[in-house]
Amino acid sequence: MNKTIAGGNSKATTCLYCWLLLAALLLAGCSGSSKQWGNALAPDLQHAALADFTRIAERDKSCPTTMIADAALSYTSPVASRSVSGFLQFSLPEDYKFVITNPLGQIFWAVAGNRRQYQIVDTTKRLYTTGKLQTLVLNNELPLFLVQNNWGEWLMARNHFSSSRVIAIRSDNEHRGVWFTVENSLVEGRYEHLLIDLARQILLQRILTDRSGDILATISYNKIGKKIDKGQCVQPEHITITGLDYGSTIELRLSAIEFQPGKKSYHLPRPPRYRQSFSADGISSKEQ
Repeated sequence: MNKTIAGGNSKATTCLYCWLLLAALLLAGCSGSSKQWGNALAPDLQHAALADFTRIAERDKSCPTTMIADAALSYTSPVASRSVSGFLQFSLPEDYKFVITNPLGQIFWAVAGNRRQYQIVDTTKRLYTTGKLQTLVLNNELPLFLVQNNWGEWLMARNHFSSSRVIAIRSDNEHRGVWFTVENSLVEGRYEHLLIDLARQILLQRILTDRSGDILATISYNKIGKKIDKGQCVQPEHITITGLDYGSTIELRLSAIEFQPGKKSYHLPRPPRYRQSFSADGISSKEQ
């Protein structure tokens, strides 16, 4: 599962930039995209749909909590594009490790942590960096809600919402499934709109909106037919995030996916004879 840096993006700053996208998985911005849901379902259809919603949530809660996979992450905007490939380990609800290797299979760059803190090993500079993720996000002008949300649910296309948080059930304008609007349990004034194919019991799309109804981002799940461990759980292999500022798009492609039971945490120790820095923004730092 060794992965190397894609194309000419060989600088550690590219790794850091792409990791910010991976760790947060979303950039927010007011989107001009039109909403894709239609009218509210009839009361009897709402009752049946809500029962299916509950069954899917119960299934997702029983699915494996730790995923390992080869990951290819790309960011495209009208003025720039960046891409990076590596080996991803993720454990619900928030623990991650992402490693990039050189053609010889040696670590080139790695990051690990959770919503609170992170460690980075940069072998090109023989530098070990630690810091608080919240400060990193704020100093890079990313919205704070990124480090307050349900990373794992977004990445694994899971639904852990209880039916009591559903505030609307509506049809889909393209007849792909049913839209469920839920209140975000971690960030006040944020809402998630889940498009679920009830016949196949899979999540197709997730739209994030603010209190005013503005779309912050749209997460689309593709290649989701493969069952996990021959069970009923599914994992999308292609995740696309649109509706971002300046028409930007983020794509995450997963392959060689494996799942493990139980929760795990990840930490990168300081390699011998590496300089150590304590970074506020992920770029500038104080070294020891």
